Amino acid sequence: MEQAASRISSSPRAWQRPEDVLAVFWDRKVSPWFTRVFVRVGVTPNQATLLWGALSAANSYTVYRAATGDYWLIPAVWAIYVLCSVIDCSDGEIARATNRVNPVAGKLLDGICHRTTEYALVGAFGLAAWTLTASAWVLPITVALVTGDAMQSYVYERRISILRVQQRVTGPLQHAQTALYTWGTPWTALTARQKLSTFTGMFHYKSVYPVMAIAYISPLALLIGLAAIAVHKHVKWIRLLARTLGATNATPATAEAAQ
Repeated sequence: MEQAASRISSSPRAWQRPEDVLAVFWDRKVSPWFTRVFVRVGVTPNQATLLWGALSAANSYTVYRAATGDYWLIPAVWAIYVLCSVIDCSDGEIARATNRVNPVAGKLLDGICHRTTEYALVGAFGLAAWTLTASAWVLPITVALVTGDAMQSYVYERRISILRVQQRVTGPLQHAQTALYTWGTPWTALTARQKLSTFTGMFHYKSVYPVMAIAYISPLALLIGLAAIAVHKHVKWIRLLARTLGATNATPATAEAAQ
């Protein structure tokens, strides 16, 4: 423990990612404070992951309450998601600082927490729609949302496996290079678009804020909005499937360029 505490007191450059997405630019400024506390009290990387996963999934109830009339909870929804994002940054930092890096188990647990949050949110959306409308359309729309989320996650994970293992593709597959920044880059050195991304990234979590906004317009608008999101999710996984099929029919070098 003393060795870990000594190591964590060094520069975060040693235990943060050399490159990360702009959406967590400010989160990475805060996460080292959490990481130092977690290491000193003996929190493991997996425990930190489970912590933010539980908070994030539980926040779906706050989303439900905010969407059905408790407007004062809207800032709480945002604050909890930002806290979860900060702790999500910390779990990897804890692993590097304490030499407990386990990419396979860490990514698996991280993925489980993300999927749990997504399905909890879909449940919150469906429950909010039922509370406000009691419409027979709520069930089929919610099913469409669940299947859209499930297929998007499945196709994405299979795509990663195929491109990495079968096609030997290297480099980022999830984010464009313009969405990444190098650790230590000052905010003033970013382009105007990148600077904006450091703030909009703090409000991007799934469809939470658009859903709450349309819920305030009218119950009918909420149903139409959720149906539109369901269609969008299905279109997204179908397009991702088409891109993957196109990449796997090419040579490895061409496949990498296609991403």
